[in-house]
Amino acid sequence: MACGSFMRAAALILVLAVGHAGRAGADQPTRVEAVLEARAAAPLGAGSGAPDGTPAPALLFSMTAPDNAPSVRAMGDANGDAIDDLVVGIDESGTDNLFCVSGASAGTASVLWSLETADGVSGGAPTGEQSLVAASDRDGDGVRDVLLGTGWGGRTAYEIDGADGTIRWRLDTYLESESGWVYSLAELSDVTGDGRGEVAFGVGSDNDSVYSIDGASSGTGFVLWRYPAADAVGSVHAFGDATGDGKDDLVVAVWDSGQQFVALDGASTDPSGTVLWSAGVPGSTAYFASSIPDLTGDGVPEVLGGIWSSGGDAVRCLDGATGGPVWESTDVFDPVMSLKLLGDLTGDGTPEVIVASWDNAVHLLDGADGSRVWRSAVGTANGGDVWTVAAIDDVDGDALPDVVAGSFDTHVYLMSGADGAIRWAYPTANRVFSVDAIGDLDGDGLADVVAGTQDTTSSTVLYALSAGVAGGVIFADGFESGDTSAWTLVVP
Repeated sequence: MACGSFMRAAALILVLAVGHAGRAGADQPTRVEAVLEARAAAPLGAGSGAPDGTPAPALLFSMTAPDNAPSVRAMGDANGDAIDDLVVGIDESGTDNLFCVSGASAGTASVLWSLETADGVSGGAPTGEQSLVAASDRDGDGVRDVLLGTGWGGRTAYEIDGADGTIRWRLDTYLESESGWVYSLAELSDVTGDGRGEVAFGVGSDNDSVYSIDGASSGTGFVLWRYPAADAVGSVHAFGDATGDGKDDLVVAVWDSGQQFVALDGASTDPSGTVLWSAGVPGSTAYFASSIPDLTGDGVPEVLGGIWSSGGDAVRCLDGATGGPVWESTDVFDPVMSLKLLGDLTGDGTPEVIVASWDNAVHLLDGADGSRVWRSAVGTANGGDVWTVAAIDDVDGDALPDVVAGSFDTHVYLMSGADGAIRWAYPTANRVFSVDAIGDLDGDGLADVVAGTQDTTSSTVLYALSAGVAGGVIFADGFESGDTSAWTLVVP
């Protein structure tokens, strides 16, 4: 095992019991969350960043906030100006912590609406990238809506009107016998016949459950079923119909001692939910759940699992119908944080898989068999973790989709989908926690990029960037040491 991988594996052991102090109503998070909190809050350190001379994109606008921006999501046009808007969650309680921002902003972000999560014992805050979902238009007003989960002293799931920020329903787990952080949410098919899809979410702490909520709820979310998991449920994903009933089913990642992926019947009538299959990952953590179109020919999409493993097999594809193995990666040796699909680049009709992990690189895997398509290294500063990736429509002109990534080396990257070549890198001065592609904001005909970051050396945590490669150039005098204080961005 490489030295970096050994140190990362050791970090998993050393910080399992680390909690988060200083928030009202905040008790110990899950062991996985404790690991992430400790890793993300470590002092910024030395190491390399983007290569000297790498082009940098133009900054369209930015936003300041009192704490980290762990999740940012493009949500389509919310205000009728034909320009995509976005939502960003801020890791702060006792104040507004969810913002809908106009994509037409210039310089300083223009807020369309905002709200404070005020439930639980202290309101809480978004818990991470999976805790914020830009959902479909759930009420038929032409605007996509928002799903949100909170942790700390909030521990509540919300459906929010994307047009004005009104809370339609909430499920405060403090009202249950045991409460828990809400880590991940997903839309499901309509199973009640009212024309509105249901919502599933995963909970940790002492609750350790998956909930299915009637999507037509008002006020308090009506629970259709609640599945009691073996431990914290950190990732929830609707992967298509595995039972033949025409309704979405879901797969969840059970963290900590759970060590498994579990597929659940989305249309279950059992108040405790119905398990379709489970697939264990003994000795590892099942962290992230996703899916890929059918590979086995049975008409059922397959499940993708991101594992905290050091054996090269940190990405696994499971049969969506049975949970049996389809393929395993062989060269992803670090804990996986996120998996996203890219278009088919290999010509086999199957999309490829973008991998974000603690490795200081972005991996692209062949979706058909898990083999490497390319690996693109980022800097080593602060470990160089890549926690967030997204697909973006072709930016570099080769007619292939490209890749956006955010690194702990403090940069947002645009990479060629064809070979992983770095097209540009934007220096934010803080760890990057969340990225997303958004529609054309600056009128150049190309999709653009939004990113949420840590709040340490500055209060700027949201960046909207022009994806076009004709930006400035980073001159990094402190490149070798990782000291970015003297870096300059020159725009022609």
